[in-house]
Formats: sequence, C-alpha cells, structure tokens
Amino acid sequence: MSVLAKFSTLLREKRWARWLAYSAFSWAVFSISLYLTFPSDQVKERLVQAAQANAGIRLRVESVGLAFPPGLTLRDSYLVLREPDPEAQKGAVAIHLSRLTVRPSLLGLLTGKPALSFDARLWDGSLHGKAGKNDEGSHVKLHAKGLDLSQSVLGAIGLQASGKVDELSLQAAGPSLREMTGELTIRGSDLVLEGGAVNEFELPRVALGTLEGKIAIGEGRAEIETFQAEGEDISATVEGSIRLADRLSLATLQTKLRFKPTEAFWQRNEMLRAGASMALKQDSEGYHSIQLYGQLVRPRFRLN
Repeated sequence: MSVLAKFSTLLREKRWARWLAYSAFSWAVFSISLYLTFPSDQVKERLVQAAQANAGIRLRVESVGLAFPPGLTLRDSYLVLREPDPEAQKGAVAIHLSRLTVRPSLLGLLTGKPALSFDARLWDGSLHGKAGKNDEGSHVKLHAKGLDLSQSVLGAIGLQASGKVDELSLQAAGPSLREMTGELTIRGSDLVLEGGAVNEFELPRVALGTLEGKIAIGEGRAEIETFQAEGEDISATVEGSIRLADRLSLATLQTKLRFKPTEAFWQRNEMLRAGASMALKQDSEGYHSIQLYGQLVRPRFRLN
C-alpha cells in the first residue's frame, strides 16, 4: 500500500487524524494568505512613528516582513543619531542593523504587560535581548558579542577603527530613561584607531589594545566606574558621567579622557609630542587629559 493510500485510510478511520489534518490545512491557508496580504508599508510607517513618539528614536526601515514564531523581521534598519547637515558638509550618523527580528510576548499580551524579545545582526556580530513594561515602568536587557568596529558608526564621525567588541551587556529598569537604574559592561580586544579626523584635526594610528568598562546607571546619571584601554601605544581611561534625559539624544557628557602614550608612540609622532607638550598639561603620573562634554551625539572637546 502506498504512503498516500495509508494516509487516506488513516483519515477515514481516525477522527483525531481528520481533525489534525483540517487544522494543519487551515493554518497553512491562513499563513499563506497573511504572507501574501501583509501590509508591509503600513506596518513600517507605524513602527517609525512609534519609535519616535515613545522613545525619541529616529528609525529608518527599508522593508518589514513576517517572522516565525510570530513576529516581525526588519531588513536594513537605521537608528539615526544625526541627520545630514548639507551646510556643514556633514553626513548622517546612523547605526545600521542588517536584520532585526522582534517577537512579542504572548503572556505579556494576555496580562496587559507588553514585552518583546529581539535579535539582530550588527557590525558582523550579534545582538539579542528583551524589553517590556510592568507596574514599575520599563525594563530592558541586552547582550551583544563579536561586534566589528571597522563596520561601526565611528566611520561616519570621521574615525577609522578596527578590532572587536567581544561582549557588551546592559540591564536597566525604571519608569523613564532618566530614572532608570542598572549596569552596562563592555569588553573589547585588538582595538586600533587607524586614523581619521576630529574637528579638522588629523589623528594618528593608535593601538588601543584591550578595553574593559563598567558603568553604573542610577539617580539620573550613568556613572563611569571603570573604562580603560591598555595597548602597545597608549594607556587611557575615561572618567566622569553621562547625565541622562528622557530622550537619548538629549543626554549630556561630563567626562574626562586621561591618556599616556608610550615612548615608542611619541618617537613615531614627534610633531604631535611637541604640540601636546605645549597644549596639554601633564599630571604627576605622566597622563594628559581632555575634557569631553556636550550632547552625547555631538560631543565637544576642551584641552586641559
């Protein structure tokens, strides 16, 4: 007896088999119909509006499609940090996500406490996490690994970098962004600033080496507990804090960069050494420092 004949006999003799077959057929028809009639443009527009209204995030999306289990997949999404400025001859600054999949929590929908999980491809690495709302406010948890800085947003602001962010983790919760509490940690390796320009100042190549960072979030601030790079060219730390706001674009820096180049680096950059000796003070440990202040998305620099 053929497989088709056996299947027909099973459907005739077993009620549960007929019920299962009808359910599977109905689900297949529903899925195909939903896929063919999915309002991609309307959903894309709604997502862009919701990101702007609820989080102050400027989002650009090329296409939206269905994901399984139930969810949405966004292709070529951009989190815009700075719009292009033709007068200043500055291009847009945006974080590019080649793929972002978002899935709602069914339990959250039933309990009235919306939540979702997400995973994405970012800078040849991965990003995944969860976010949602409860009686105490919003909460977010994310983890990224294997991020390639040569493909990062740094190139859009004039910095050429290479190396990997091996791990980045964030846990935070609170009624608003400004009132959140939590922690951010970061670890990187083989980091190199390949060059670039900041405020028309040409930067040399600097081997930054490893990076270890930990930032405590609370009382309206993100306090830098440790943020240190150790490489063959330099030892550097960032101190201070970031004053949070209800929108990330309004957060402000109040930080100081302390750095101590190696003698080998100075020998390769004698003119830079001469300029630093005149423009930058040196503390008792041999470190120079630069103040970093202003908006997080548009930082400014002040020589000490």
